Amino acid sequence: MAFLLQPVFVWFILAVAFLVAELMAPGFVAIFFTLGCLAASFTAGLFGVDLQTQLVVFVVVSIGSLVLFRRMLRSIFRGQQGQGGDDDYFNERIGKTVVVTEPIVPNRQGKVKLDGSFWIAVADYTMQEGDIGVVESVDSENTLIVKVKPVES
Repeated sequence: MAFLLQPVFVWFILAVAFLVAELMAPGFVAIFFTLGCLAASFTAGLFGVDLQTQLVVFVVVSIGSLVLFRRMLRSIFRGQQGQGGDDDYFNERIGKTVVVTEPIVPNRQGKVKLDGSFWIAVADYTMQEGDIGVVESVDSENTLIVKVKPVES
């Protein structure tokens, strides 16, 4: 059980703890302390240096990697979001042609086929199965519902 108190093992356990903290908390900071712990662990195991040197290695590697890599890695792992987000995704349906698959009458929902998928639809007009329509808008409260109108001949 004495091996649990060896510096190599203690630094490794600290590295695992920082890694778990990184996975549980946002911020992308604890991962650099994980790197510092691993560097101190390797230094202690390979060179058998004293505790003061291990602490210096931990601090230098942790802060150095944080300063050098955080901004770059954060931009990689955070990803990018488009300008409009979900609004653009839903609004791109406006103006698209649909085929009525279940009759639609005013104040009652029906169904339409749009881009290979079936959508709940409403309309101010009566539309029968097989009619062709155009998407006028997407319901702002339930984006799975589209408002359609008949195609003008």
